[in-house]
Amino acid sequence: MFKTRPFAHQLEALRLMDGKKAYALLMEQGTGKTKCLIDDAARLYGKGQVNALVVIAPNGVHRNWIINEIPTHLPDWVEHRCAWWASTMKVAEKKAYDDLFKPDQFLRVFTMNIEAVATKKGLEALTKLMRTFNTYMVLDESSKIKNHQAVRTKNLLKLSNLAKYRRIATGTPVTQSPLDVYTQFAFLDEEIINIPSYFVFKARYAELVDENSHIMRHIMQRTGARRAP
Repeated sequence: MFKTRPFAHQLEALRLMDGKKAYALLMEQGTGKTKCLIDDAARLYGKGQVNALVVIAPNGVHRNWIINEIPTHLPDWVEHRCAWWASTMKVAEKKAYDDLFKPDQFLRVFTMNIEAVATKKGLEALTKLMRTFNTYMVLDESSKIKNHQAVRTKNLLKLSNLAKYRRIATGTPVTQSPLDVYTQFAFLDEEIINIPSYFVFKARYAELVDENSHIMRHIMQRTGARRAP
């Protein structure tokens, strides 16, 4: 089944992911998240559950999926065609995208940088593909959608409803605040957190603290100082 031999922790990740509609791979950098996702997508393709793998990743990383990761890890028995998104599509890139819509039986692999999801052309291309095929959608470095007000975040939350299977992958789900996790898990499935909006989530679980006041209280406690009357 595997083109490259998995480590024990990767086999465990594959076991836990098996058949789940939504799953988060919160694994540290260098532990092989990408291989796990490719093997999982191949497994579902073999079962006839998906026929498209869509990857949204930081700029440059999305091309690496096609240039290095897919050739290295995708099993040879999986017939596939690849295309990536570019803001100005060259002839070869446009043809590769158009070829994904051929009716033959193969796995379509399409990658896009996350910034492009906020553009009209990028959103249209992604929506067209996901409306046409049974999609396994990966959000690589998912903390990039921690800002609930960003256009790309709003678009990806809507697009996630078109995906048959959804995955997020990151070693740093929290980069600034525990509130970072809300949109990442909402992308997977709104029922995971089961709170209707970011603002309700924030009101329920966040206690905002003035950082300067907090630091001053800490200094005064450590030094025994008192505020002037």
